Order: sequence, then structure tokens, then C-alpha cells
Amino acid sequence: MIKEFFGHYFGFTDEIVRLQEIIKKFTEDVKYWQKKSEKANDNYYALKSEFELFQKPVDIPSAEIRYSRPILVSERTYEMIGIDIRNFIMADFKMEKQLKAKNLIYDGTQDLEELIPKIYRLAKSGYKYGADKKYGFDEYWMFPYELQAVLKYGKAGDCDDWANLIGSYFVAARIPRSKWLISVGIARAGYGHATVYVKDELGIWRHLNSTRPESKATRLSGFPSNNDKNDIAGIKPDGFWFSYNDKFAVHRWDSEEAREAFKLAEQPIYIKVVK
Repeated sequence: MIKEFFGHYFGFTDEIVRLQEIIKKFTEDVKYWQKKSEKANDNYYALKSEFELFQKPVDIPSAEIRYSRPILVSERTYEMIGIDIRNFIMADFKMEKQLKAKNLIYDGTQDLEELIPKIYRLAKSGYKYGADKKYGFDEYWMFPYELQAVLKYGKAGDCDDWANLIGSYFVAARIPRSKWLISVGIARAGYGHATVYVKDELGIWRHLNSTRPESKATRLSGFPSNNDKNDIAGIKPDGFWFSYNDKFAVHRWDSEEAREAFKLAEQPIYIKVVK
């Protein structure tokens, strides 16, 4: 009887050991496939991010748009040179460093509804407005590094300077080009304006004003839509002149009013639709 008992006992022990080995193998398999799944998931988001990164954001004709500004060509000699408007958006190491420190670089997994407003506010930290006439020009677009430099000396920039700086931060943060544009046209308040529009998760264009007033919303859905009649700084529905980011430039006259307003503004800008 004792022999029979121990025989059953040791047989039972062997079963426990075998079950433990099965559980161990199962656990290892689970960890393996979890790791495999996480890697596949990461690859999916990375590919999705890359795909969106260079998608054209709107179905509007592409255009060659050049802004003319003085460039030093020899000692104390300047000439007006037409610059591809996309070149005014320039990300740099300083921006990337700031964004990384605050964990604001997009990798395809974060919620853009919350991420983009944070990047927007970081770009506008130290905001100060100043008209171009303070620098002796009726109209003068600064490159982002120029705006950052003059701010250190207590100077300032106007709407186009701040719009290009915000766009540069979006590039540094790897925000998909399918999501945002800088738009120039007639604001509802009646003045010419360059500002920023971002597409939310529902496909609605939200206005992130390059100057003031500025929404305090923490999610994109809280910013004024492009059709918000109360958004006086937003571009009028038929008042757009052109839009761009660092990869795309688009243009279409949606009204005769917009065309005439552009002529009256006498902007040093050349526009040619690319078919």
C-alpha cells in the first residue's frame, strides 16, 4: 500500500513537472508573440507616419509661388530675389532639441489632437508682434532663424514670420504634411493675414492663429473651424490667396474679391499654377 501510494505520488510529481514545463513554454511563446506584435505595431505606425508625412493635404492645384525679398549679392548691394515660398519653413536642431525634451516628436502613436496644440504653444513661447515697417520695409518675410534671432534683441515679427516659425516646429516634430498648411488671404476682420490651419481627426480644418487672438484649447477640436464666423482672424471662406507647407504650395482663386484684394495688397509674390 505504501509502495502504491509513493508510486502515485511520484507519478503525480512528474505530471506537475511536465505541466510546469508546458506553462513555461507557453509563457515564453506568449512573450515572443507579444514582442513580435509590438514590433509589427511599431512598424505599422512608422509606415503610417511616413505615408502621411508627404501626402498632399488638399485637392487644390499645385502652384509655383515665389516671394521676393532683398538678398545681399555683394558689399552693401542688395537685389530682389524670388524665393520658393516653401523654403521659409525651416526646422533646425534647436527646435528638435526643445521638442525632444518635452517628448513632442510624433512617432505615429500619439494623439495628434493633443500633441499639435502643445507644439503650437511651444513654437509661440516668447511671442511678440511687430510690423515690418519697424525694419524699414512695407513687407518683409523673415526666415525662422531670423525671427528667433531678433526676438533675443527685443524685436518682433508679424503674422507671416510667426506662421512660418510654427510650421517649422511642425516639421521638426514630424507632423504629417497631410495635416497642416500655412494659409494666406483676407481675414474676416478685413486685413491680409498669414496663419496656420490643421486638420483634426474628423477632417475639419482648425485655425491655430499665428498672432492674436489665440485659443486656449488643449485639443484641436477646441480651436475655431475654418467656417467659424466668430473667428475674426480666420481667413474668409472665399478669401484664400494660397496655402503651403515645406513640401506643397497650392493656389486657386475662389472669388473675384480674393483676386482683387491680392492685387491691391501689392504683395511681392509671384504665383503660377502648375498643371
